[in-house]
Order: sequence, then structure tokens, then C-alpha cells
Amino acid sequence: MLSKLFKNKSIVFKASIVYVVVGFLNKAIGIITIPIFTRLLSTAEMGVSTTYISWQLMIYPVTSLSLVSGSLFLAMKEFKNERDKYESSILSISTLVTIVVFAIYLCFHTQLNKLLTLPAELITFMFICLLFQPALDIWMVRQRYEYKVRKMAIVTLATNVGSALVAVLAVLYFQNKGTNLGIVRIVGTYGTIALFSLYYFIFIFKRGRTFYNKKFWDFAIKLSIPLMFHTIGKNILDVSDQSMISLLCGKSEAGIYGTIYSVASLSLIVWTAINNAFVPYLFEKLDSNTDRDVHDVNRITMVLLLLFAAASLCLTAVAPEIVRLLMTDAYFGAVYLIPAITGGIYLTCVYNIFANVVLYYKKPSYIMYGTLFAAAVNILLNFVLIRKFGYQAAAYNTLIACVLLSLVQGFAMSRVRKKPLYNYKTIFLISAGTIILSLSFNVLYRTTLIRYLMIAAIAAIIFAYRNKIKNMIFELKEADTNE
Repeated sequence: MLSKLFKNKSIVFKASIVYVVVGFLNKAIGIITIPIFTRLLSTAEMGVSTTYISWQLMIYPVTSLSLVSGSLFLAMKEFKNERDKYESSILSISTLVTIVVFAIYLCFHTQLNKLLTLPAELITFMFICLLFQPALDIWMVRQRYEYKVRKMAIVTLATNVGSALVAVLAVLYFQNKGTNLGIVRIVGTYGTIALFSLYYFIFIFKRGRTFYNKKFWDFAIKLSIPLMFHTIGKNILDVSDQSMISLLCGKSEAGIYGTIYSVASLSLIVWTAINNAFVPYLFEKLDSNTDRDVHDVNRITMVLLLLFAAASLCLTAVAPEIVRLLMTDAYFGAVYLIPAITGGIYLTCVYNIFANVVLYYKKPSYIMYGTLFAAAVNILLNFVLIRKFGYQAAAYNTLIACVLLSLVQGFAMSRVRKKPLYNYKTIFLISAGTIILSLSFNVLYRTTLIRYLMIAAIAAIIFAYRNKIKNMIFELKEADTNE
């Protein structure tokens, strides 16, 4: 169906499908391993894993300067005949920065180890992974931009299958040897990914052979520094909850919350895949910027919002069954956090549709300010409310911060682009309806029969009006055909 939304854009449609399939396969690998890890690792050992992942996600934007974020898509367009040189040039930047940040850590390791609540050996291992990780990410971005989906799919699946398999085998081997299995899981997973990254680290430098280029460095740093702070802020929204829960409540609570969050984020696969394929199309439409293009972008965006809202609500509806299938009873009490978490994750889609436009106009500082503001609100709410109400408060704090982020980014887009692009009223109605329906499942979880009757009723309504829905979706195709 989505192919008809992209007339003469079959490559975009094919890429979207591949990204979705690969994303679901990768997530499926994670889902298969969740029952294994939740049964072999204690909640405290799971907490070590989630704490490590949280800190790596927050430190990575600093060591990489977010050079492989949205600015790399712009660079692929800006330096289309010098992509190899640009890649090796920015990889040298991230390499130097990682070494500097690690040196700073060594100077203050005693204090930082207490803050990160991780052993020094594990933090050193983290920096080794951070040194090579940008190479794999740079290569992946280029494959997506050039729609070389086959290579991207093969490498992505090989990396994830390999890292999951090594982690499971390592945990099974060290199960009765008195070793912290949370650390074993981390080393098995990220050590394998680091080996893949090392290969592309050598490959990019060998192909590009450019350590320093003032033109490239100026372009990359100017755009990436604001995006670095934005990414840090966004990661704070996404994963700092687990770090703060670990500090304020303990690793067991962090392990429960982090595992539940991984289930709630399943719907994000759909949006990540669609957004990766949609951004080049959006940039092309903004280049021409005709009334027809504006109409096309708005219509497609509204349909994508509805699709992602449906995916989020479907996941929320069956969350108790997913948790019972994948986890032990120790995790089931936290199922009531999933509606708030999925509501916040849905707003990632809303924020992205605004931020993509802001980035196109090369105003990353606008994105940065909004994200840092939302992250600061999230940290403040967590610090106050987790102490008072327990770790469960983190899910609702993040939802509030995501609402603020979406509003601020919408305002930022209206500042950088005076000509209207999206129908704000429709976005508000879809978003408000999605969040309200999502939160309502906290009540419906207590009544399984009513919950399934509601799901059946929604499915029946969609089926009854399927022709009208198809006509609405395909209206864009018909308009294009008549031109």
C-alpha cells in the first residue's frame, strides 16, 4: 500500500520494506534472547546490562560528536563526489575525540566510576567499543542514503545475530563460575559488534585516505556540535531513566524498568524504518517546494502518523501477553508502565517530522535547544518523583518531557519555515487520541475480556471502512496521475 504513496519512488518503497523487515528481524533476535537472559540473570545482573547500555548511549554522542546523525545525510548530498574522503575525515575526528574523552576519564576515574555505577574494567571496555563504533554507523548511513539495502541488511543481521549468539553462549558458559553474568552479556554482545566495527574502521580509512580536510571538518563540526547536544538530550529522554533508577532505587529496579522499556519500544522499529527511507524523499520535495510538493508531504506525513499510532496502540493492547511470554513474574508488575512508555515513543514520530524539516534548513541549534529543555525537565521530574513514588514515575516523567519536546520542535519548525507544511490541528488530534487511548489500557489490563472486545471492535471498524481508508490513502496517487 505504501508504494502508491510514492509515485515513481519504488526504490523508497522497497527500502522502507527492507528496513522494516530487518528491524523486526533484529528485534526478534532480541525478543528470543529476553527469556533466556531474564531466567539466567538476576534482576541485579540485568540492571548492570541496562545501566551499561544507558551510559554508552549517552556518552557516544560526545565521543562521536554526533557526526553520524542527520548531518551525515546532508553531507552525502553536499559532497556527493567526495563521500569516501568525507567519511574518513570525520572518522578521524571521532577517533581523536574518543581518545581525549578517555584521557579525561582516566584523570577522574574514581569519581566517575561512582557516578556511572560500573566497574573500571567495564568502562574501559566501553571506550574501546566507542572508538570503533562510528565506523560501522558511517558505513550504514551511506548504504541507506544510496539505497544499497541488500548490503545494509546482510551486515545488520550478521552483526545482531552474531552478537546475540556470542552473548548467550558466553552466559551459558559462565553460568556457574561465580562471574557477574550481566558483565558477561555486555562483553559478549558489544565485543562482537566492536569486531565488525573494527573492520569498517580500517575499510573507511583505507578507502578515503583523508585524515584532515578543513572543508569537511568545518562543515561537519558546525552542524554536528548542536546535534551532539540534541542527541545527548534525546538519549537522556530515552534511557537516563534507567541510570537514575539505578542510582536512586537500585540495579534490580533498573533491570526491571529497562527490560520492560525494551518491550514497549518494539513499535519504534516501524517508525525508524519509515523515517530512514522517507527523509531523502522529504529533502527532495523541500528542494522544489511547490504547492503540489507541500500537499504531497503533508498527506503522506499524516498517513504515516496514523500508521505509527496504530502500531503503538496494537503493541500496548497485547503488552500483558508479551510480558508473560517473555519474562518471569518479577517483571509483570511493571506492565502498567507500558502505556505511558509507548505514548512517549509515539511522540518520537511527531518530534521527528518537525526536526527533519529544521535540519533541512541547517538550523540544528533549534533542535538542540528543544531537546535539552525537555531532557532537563525529565531529569528534574525524575529526581523529585522517583524518590517520592518509586521507579514507576520515570515512565510518566518521560511522557511529559516528550510532549514538551514535540511542542517545542513544532514551534522551531514554524520559525525556520514560514510557508505552512503540515496540518497542525490534525497532528494534535491524532497525537492526543493516541496518548489517551494508550493510557486507557491501564484500566483495560485489569479486564482481559473487555480489552479484547475493544480490540475486536476497532478491528471491525477498520475492516468496515477499509475502502474509505484506502481511498484516503490513495488520493495522492490519483491526484498525481491526473496532473
